Amino acid sequence: MYQISSEFYRHLKFHSRHFTTANQLQTLLSAIPQNELPQQNTPITEDLCGQVLDKYPDIRKLKRLHSKIIFDQTLSSNPSIGIKIMRAYAACGQPGIARYVFDEIPDRSVVFFNVMIRSYVNNQFYQDALLLYKNMSNYNTNPDHYTFPCVLKACSGSENLRVGIQIHAAAVKVGLDANLFIGNSLIAMYGKCGCLVQARRVLDEMLHRDVVSWNSMVAGYAQNGQFDDALGVCCEMVSLSVKPNAGTMASLSPAVTNTSADNVMFVKEMFVKMANEGLVSWNVMIAVYVNNSMPAEAVGLYSEMEACGLEPDAITIASVLPACGDLSHCG
Repeated sequence: MYQISSEFYRHLKFHSRHFTTANQLQTLLSAIPQNELPQQNTPITEDLCGQVLDKYPDIRKLKRLHSKIIFDQTLSSNPSIGIKIMRAYAACGQPGIARYVFDEIPDRSVVFFNVMIRSYVNNQFYQDALLLYKNMSNYNTNPDHYTFPCVLKACSGSENLRVGIQIHAAAVKVGLDANLFIGNSLIAMYGKCGCLVQARRVLDEMLHRDVVSWNSMVAGYAQNGQFDDALGVCCEMVSLSVKPNAGTMASLSPAVTNTSADNVMFVKEMFVKMANEGLVSWNVMIAVYVNNSMPAEAVGLYSEMEACGLEPDAITIASVLPACGDLSHCG
């Protein structure tokens, strides 16, 4: 069985300055079974590393690869490999390890900050994401059109309106507020924080809008209980020849509860036009029927879905079960 030698740790301490502290990596690698530690003569190339990391390996394989990279000074100082390792750890739900990698990479460009911020956001570490954004200026690094959507998503997730307004002002200052993705993120942030007038203002002032822009506005109204306004945006989309998609229905679904028959019919017409786009629209339509005391229609649509060859998922089952229960009581 392969034993961890003092020579191993000397290599570790030397190379770890590029990715993480020696103590953290020692802890990281000590969790790997000893018979899985790499031999120093195992060949490994940048292309091979990239191929493995791009597939987002599980945490066990990722640690094994990372431990091999540490022994190669060229790979361990390669910025592209560093970014890929950060992304891979974040995908494994380990933004803390990604941060150790980030902290020890010299000459970090805005790309490294964006990857680290996104790593935090994707794992719902919203405050850490906002703190890192705030500290970018300490490293003479300016946010770009990729940074702002990420930090605005952190504001949405944490419902941090105060910081969201500051980020909006920062985007305006550098002339990036007209960017489509930043605009969409602003609508989502203001909507999540309940500032629907400001969200609508952003939408109206956007030079270029896509279906995500409209869906974000629909979601904002729906999340805040303004059902008629949410449905009104859907009608506005159609009048402007913007085709609603499954995301529109998913955004709208909170608004279509205990509503009028006309509103349910409007959603049904929307569904009919996109029934072939995937499972999401079916799930939403079933939920709309259930939430409006229409169990027979919900069960009927479920049966139709199965007849079309669509496999239900956990959301489908959770949505249709109450309808089955209602029908059994009626019987």
